[in-house]
Amino acid sequence: MSSPAVQLRSRVSTLGGAAVEKARLTVVPVSRGRAPRVPFIVLVSVVALAGVVGLLLFNTSLQQASFAETRLADKAAALADREETLRMELDDLRDPQRIAREAESMGMVIPPAPPS
Repeated sequence: MSSPAVQLRSRVSTLGGAAVEKARLTVVPVSRGRAPRVPFIVLVSVVALAGVVGLLLFNTSLQQASFAETRLADKAAALADREETLRMELDDLRDPQRIAREAESMGMVIPPAPPS
């Protein structure tokens, strides 16, 4: 029989040999898989085109809002002028001297002062 140390040594060498065999590196053939470029280019183009169209639509809506604001400002100015004209006419109609002249032309007289 062999000694336990010899058995252990042979067992370790057998295990070591198996581990070395498992761990042996092998050359893997180089296969360069490139991602297709066409879908990426199409995606970037679509995003850029959508951005440009979005900016054009936004600019157009801003211009329309600006035109509407200008129209409303002009209308507000015209209404302010009309209001001023109507206030002046109203002040003229409320003038006491004008009311007295109109009353005289209609035949109205000033009542006599009551006796005190």
